[in-house]
Amino acid sequence: MKRLTHADERALRLMQSRLERAHVPLPQRDDKRDTLPVFIQSEPMECTIFGISPELTGCFLSVECATDFASGVYFESAYAESLSADLRFELLPKPKRGGPAYRFPHDAHVFEPAVVINKHFPGTLYPARPWDGLFLGVAFHPLALSLKGRLPIRLALCGTHGREASAELTAWVDPTGYLVRAVTRHGTLFERDPADSDPEEVSPNLSK
Repeated sequence: MKRLTHADERALRLMQSRLERAHVPLPQRDDKRDTLPVFIQSEPMECTIFGISPELTGCFLSVECATDFASGVYFESAYAESLSADLRFELLPKPKRGGPAYRFPHDAHVFEPAVVINKHFPGTLYPARPWDGLFLGVAFHPLALSLKGRLPIRLALCGTHGREASAELTAWVDPTGYLVRAVTRHGTLFERDPADSDPEEVSPNLSK
């Protein structure tokens, strides 16, 4: 039987979420065969979703990913999604060659590579060598002003053949898009770029 692609899986979960909200009973599905041996933990107070522009939404999720699988687990990519808000966050691209830090569009938020797990993809997670840091994601969808407080969000690490390791997390919604300096177990997570006092309109091309 052909395996579902990640896009197929997301469409299926979105449809299931809508049916559940309509109180339509659904059959239970056994996904154990597609689950990779990885443990994902998060720091809820260090997980935030914020508006970047009228077209873009960003997130950072403080997580630790670990495995006890002897040969390690290979991952091609990762994403985060909130079905209740219809948001899917793709990995924020790595800095340009020689670039000093990860930056969201507008250069509004600056993250040092040492505290970002994006740099591990694609790559292999090995035992006793956890990935501890921030997942940085961007969604090509506006953040609804009605969203406030805490929001459930699913982080998925994507292996081969449609297999995933995932965890249900909680993130805080900051619709203003302006974040303060925060000192956490990862050190200072980000800082406001002084040059970003008057951001220009952002293009969906994140490589610019």
